[in-house]
Amino acid sequence: MGYQVVLRRLPSDLHHDVFTKTLCLEDVLVSAVFGALAYGPPAMFAAWLRLYTTMPRSSSEMRPEFWPSNMRAGRLQREPDVFLRDQVRNRALVVEAKRGSMPKPEVLAQQLVEEGQVARATHPGVQLHLLVVSDKRSAQEAFEQVRSRRPRLYGARMCEATWIELVEFLGGWMSRPECDAGHRRMIGDALNVMAKYGVG
Repeated sequence: MGYQVVLRRLPSDLHHDVFTKTLCLEDVLVSAVFGALAYGPPAMFAAWLRLYTTMPRSSSEMRPEFWPSNMRAGRLQREPDVFLRDQVRNRALVVEAKRGSMPKPEVLAQQLVEEGQVARATHPGVQLHLLVVSDKRSAQEAFEQVRSRRPRLYGARMCEATWIELVEFLGGWMSRPECDAGHRRMIGDALNVMAKYGVG
């Protein structure tokens, strides 16, 4: 399948014990969930976009970039948790993941604005979509602040989803005919990671 859970910035001697570590918790969850979505059946990826983002259609060639380090706007550099770009339609999805307590709305809003800025500076003219994934849907106040802040992210579309929703979505695909044995094993691995960190 070519699928591998990405363990960001963890030394190799910690890989065997990663499930007992709180270090990089959000990173491990992001890697498990979005790796499974990206390398699972194309129909599953398309369904996820349709249900949980503001991008109802996409190119099948979209693949996630985890914590891209090449996104800049002048001196400003930010690394979204996940960045997906549909080059055919020149659209991009910026994913910001949170686990546990959410930052204050003004802090989250500033983070989203800056990530949107670097995305548009790196990919001029891109239609921007922002997704916040967290324990519960609580980003609406931050979204309102994003809409009113300067510099404004004109035309940016914003939505949110919860970890539980994504777990249930992945689990629902385990028995689908589009999933072969490799897909089921990969999704099962992702769900096991989520369960070990108390999600699901």
